Amino acid sequence: MNKQQQSLIMAVLYAVLLGTGLFLWQKFSNSKQDLENKTSHNNKQITTELKDNLGHHYNVNHNVVENRLITVKTDNFIAKIDKLGGGLVSVELLKYKTELNGDQPVTIVSKKPEVFKVINSGFKGDEPVLFSSYANKYSLKSDQDKVVVELTGQNKEGVGFIKTYTFFRGKYDIGLKETLKNQSSSIWQSQLYLHVKQNNLQEEAGFGKLRTFTGFSYYTPKKHYNKIDMDDLDEAPVKVFSKGGWIASQQHYFITALIPPAGYRYHIFAGPINNGQHYVLKMLTDEQKLLPNQQMHFDSKVYVGPENAKELEKLSPGLGLTIDYGWLWFISNALFYLLELIYRYVPNWGVAIILLTLLVKIVFYRLSAKSFQSMAKMKKLQPQIEEIKVRYPDNREALAKATMELYKKEQVNPMGGCLPMLLQIPFFIALYWVLMESVELRHAPFFGWIHDLSSKDPYFVLPVLMGLSMLWQQKLMPQQDPEQAKVMMVLPVVFTVMFLSFPSGLVLYWLTNNLLSILQQWYCMRKYDN
Repeated sequence: MNKQQQSLIMAVLYAVLLGTGLFLWQKFSNSKQDLENKTSHNNKQITTELKDNLGHHYNVNHNVVENRLITVKTDNFIAKIDKLGGGLVSVELLKYKTELNGDQPVTIVSKKPEVFKVINSGFKGDEPVLFSSYANKYSLKSDQDKVVVELTGQNKEGVGFIKTYTFFRGKYDIGLKETLKNQSSSIWQSQLYLHVKQNNLQEEAGFGKLRTFTGFSYYTPKKHYNKIDMDDLDEAPVKVFSKGGWIASQQHYFITALIPPAGYRYHIFAGPINNGQHYVLKMLTDEQKLLPNQQMHFDSKVYVGPENAKELEKLSPGLGLTIDYGWLWFISNALFYLLELIYRYVPNWGVAIILLTLLVKIVFYRLSAKSFQSMAKMKKLQPQIEEIKVRYPDNREALAKATMELYKKEQVNPMGGCLPMLLQIPFFIALYWVLMESVELRHAPFFGWIHDLSSKDPYFVLPVLMGLSMLWQQKLMPQQDPEQAKVMMVLPVVFTVMFLSFPSGLVLYWLTNNLLSILQQWYCMRKYDN
């Protein structure tokens, strides 16, 4: 193998590694996504169609009168319910703050225009029902496990509605029961709906801001996890029929999910409303008939809280899939299980990351050792390869033949150092996804100046150490030709700049992996160099 072929092989390897880094870097994109004008003629047609199909009142611009609000406070929530329609118009998560060491809770549901998102359920009709309640303020007391809020109302046709919210201690799922009483003398027909309406809540991707999936999703028994990009809805609404399932609105670390009553066939709709200013995701039953003096009950669930896989899977099949680990989810799930297991015994997520990285290195020890053994053998053959180059300076065929004969004689595979490294890349990417998606690492401290593993190192210590560790690795590599050396010198600089804005938990993982690799490489090169 001649010099050009060796350079080509190394360039391919470095390109793969660099491509992996760039792939991860895209997940931390710094560019803001500009929202396009959504008032074209086609979009207007889509909006009208959705209004006709969904049928309910979509005026989201009216002001919510304070005395019309019911406030509910539990150990997890401060929630507000609007008596007009009985929907959730505000939900604050008391145990999660917007800023590290801040006082402002994370707001998931809100009527504020910049973060508009509301949740509602009811029955398709022309006018929303104005409910009444026993009180306007409810609070979970120390001797209570739940708070029950009952709303009662009646439409102009004489049908009575009872909407009951149940908030549980220590839980983020809310019970929602709809009760119908036909007090009229005629058959009443309608459709139960559950919906979430919101802005295009794309999170700002400023410098160092992690970007993950933000948008709608839904589940059907035939296709378990379906993501909907808001911008795609401007082209065409989503229309799906399903027996059961759920719908959800996702953002980084948090989710709003609506789980309807089991046993019904549902129409799932998603699309723009109000001339493209907002979007709706809705589940609608087939038409239900209620005879005079007959009652009907529908039990649903609402989840507003962190993306915790165990809790989500308990609520409904497939809901845990919203913790999106991508196509390597099966590896990521296993790695997160190990990370969580380590954390039980060592209650520091930073230390848990270090120990998990060590565990992964142990698993791949023999594979890495083969790679370093191949490097050591190649290093020993360098003088003989140089002699072959001198012997055949202008004959490429003879040079390649002589080089391959040397490899065969010494039982050296020139690709032996590359393949073991490539096989490990999927595991490294999977671990990256775990560290990106796990709400457990949000605002989790390590030690010293690292107070939040989900945000960048404020003093850039870890990224600089990571870059230096890459340079150190280069010193242990076999002697390279000038072209290879130039490529190797660029990589630490590129990765260091990239990692300046990465969450410190990710940088900690990469730094730990580099240091362990250096230790193993030093040991193996000394062992096989003798």
